[in-house]
Amino acid sequence: MNWKPWWWLAVPALGLVEWGAHAHYAAQPPSMQDWEQLRAPIAEMRQAGELVVVAPYWAEPQARRVLGDDAMPLEHVARPDTERFTQAIEISILGQDSEVSGWKLIDEQRVGAFRLRRFDNPNPDPPKLDLVDWVDSEHAWVASMRNKKDVQPCSWTDKAKVSNGALHGHPTFPKERFNCTRGGDWHFVGVTAIEDQNYRPRRCIWAHPAPGRKTAVRFKNVPLGSKIVGYGGLSYFLERDGKGAPIKLQLRVAGKKIDTWTHDDGEGWKRFEFSTEQYAGQNADVEFRVYSKSAHHREFCFQADVR
Repeated sequence: MNWKPWWWLAVPALGLVEWGAHAHYAAQPPSMQDWEQLRAPIAEMRQAGELVVVAPYWAEPQARRVLGDDAMPLEHVARPDTERFTQAIEISILGQDSEVSGWKLIDEQRVGAFRLRRFDNPNPDPPKLDLVDWVDSEHAWVASMRNKKDVQPCSWTDKAKVSNGALHGHPTFPKERFNCTRGGDWHFVGVTAIEDQNYRPRRCIWAHPAPGRKTAVRFKNVPLGSKIVGYGGLSYFLERDGKGAPIKLQLRVAGKKIDTWTHDDGEGWKRFEFSTEQYAGQNADVEFRVYSKSAHHREFCFQADVR
C-alpha cells in the first residue's frame, strides 16, 4: 500500500499523542523530589503562626515531610477548626481547593506543579487561651468523683509509659498526664490526638470517665472572655456504630454550674459553646466534668479555649 498520499495524517496524529501525554502527566501528582521545591518559597512566604493547608488533603504528609514542625506543628495539623487563624497559606496540586479557599485571596504564585495562595480569614475568631496547653501540674487539677464527699485527686506524672493501640486501638497515651486509679490504665487526663469522622487528627484532652464517676478537670485562675468554645468526640471507630451511651460535659466557673453539653455516638467531632459573659475580664477557676451512664468505651476527648 502506498502511504505517501496519507502522510499529512501524521500531523494531527502526533498532536493527539502530545495532547494525551499532556493530559496524563498533568493529572499526575508531584514526585517526592518535586515537593522539595517548596522549602524556600514557603519559608519566605509564611509569617509566624500562619496556618499551612494542603489540597487535596491526602497530600498533606508530603508537605509535612518537607516543611517540618516549624511550618506545620501538631497544634496546626490537628487543629480543632480553622476559624482561629487570621491567615492561611494553601499548597495546591492538581488544581484542588482546600477548606480555606472561600477566604479572601491576597497572594498567589506558581512553583513548578504547585499553586501557592495566601488567604485572609474574613471572620476570624482567635482564642485568647487554648486550655489544651494548660494540662500540666501548674495550671490544672484533676479528680475522679462520685459526689462532694467522694473526690479522689489524680496524680500528675511526666514519666508515664507511652503506648498506643495500633490499628483500631486507643490513641497515644502520653507520658505527661494525670493518672487516676479507678479505671485502669485508660483512666487519666492528658493531651493526645484522635481521628474525627473524616479521619482527620484532632488534638484534645483525653478524659475517659470511670464507671459511676465523673472525671473533673479544673483549670486554675483562667483569664476569661465572653465565651468558651470547644469540640468533643471519640475516635470515630468507636462511635460510628452509635451503640455507646451519651457523654455529658458540664462546665463550671468559679464553682458555679454554667451549662451541660451532650455528645451522642455518631456525631463525630462536635462543637460546643458556653457563654461566660458575666465573667469577662475576670480570672476564675474553670472546671469541666465528664460523665456517662455507661463508661464502656467512652474514650472521650475534648478541646476548649477562651474567646
